[in-house]
Amino acid sequence: MQYFIAVGGPIGGALGAVLPLLIDPAVCGQAKSAAEADLIIVFDESKLHEVYSTEKKFAVFSVKEIKFSAANVRWISVFEYITDLTAYVSEIAQEINGASPDNDEVDQVRAIEMGVEYVPENADDALHILVVDDKQENLLSALELLGEKHFLTLASGYGEGKQLIRANKYDVVLSDCQMPVQTKGSALSMEAITLSLGEVVHNGPFLMFPATKSGARFAIVTDANHHQDWVSAIFDDLRDPQIINGQPVLFINYMGKDWDKALEKLMSL
Repeated sequence: MQYFIAVGGPIGGALGAVLPLLIDPAVCGQAKSAAEADLIIVFDESKLHEVYSTEKKFAVFSVKEIKFSAANVRWISVFEYITDLTAYVSEIAQEINGASPDNDEVDQVRAIEMGVEYVPENADDALHILVVDDKQENLLSALELLGEKHFLTLASGYGEGKQLIRANKYDVVLSDCQMPVQTKGSALSMEAITLSLGEVVHNGPFLMFPATKSGARFAIVTDANHHQDWVSAIFDDLRDPQIINGQPVLFINYMGKDWDKALEKLMSL
């Protein structure tokens, strides 16, 4: 397994120096990025909300104990971090080794990088596309379906997606509908978050406003059908294209995560 230290300053430097001495390198190593890591180490709850996903494990350092509702988050005492953190690392390593993730698909999932534009081998007729989804298997699917033909950027959630839309020019933005709250890149403060960590909200559709304002076509691509989710049920009445800021918008709840088919439908308008 691999860990990533998302902690700056002296504390991050100390962790970076001490952990390699405490952990068997054959069991666990330090990742170059959070995208490659199985465990992400943060210093406070605010940073956790910036980077949280259901796909990874998290260790949160603080003096005062914090109880988390999410099973993939562990509080680590600043005073007992050597024993607490090494025990947590060993636990995760055993879990991963027990699952025997030795197939190519897992390696591909770990290789996904957020916010980095993937360049197609043949750029003829290629579009600049942003795909926003909180699940790595869906992002991997987008990479497989769109990455060979288009300039593709991946974002792990609403906050990250909004930041990328503000900073870059995209022809198309495709987004999931329900994703966890992210404070990074959004106006949300810690005080505004009353949901359990990892609980999803219908924030994807709100990306259509900055996306279309910047000149991008936009589509929600959700695999929640109208029997599972009330917002998806509303999409049944919005099958016809909508026009927002002069750009076509689609609300798609009838094709799963077929990103290529969603793109084809959107570009046919």
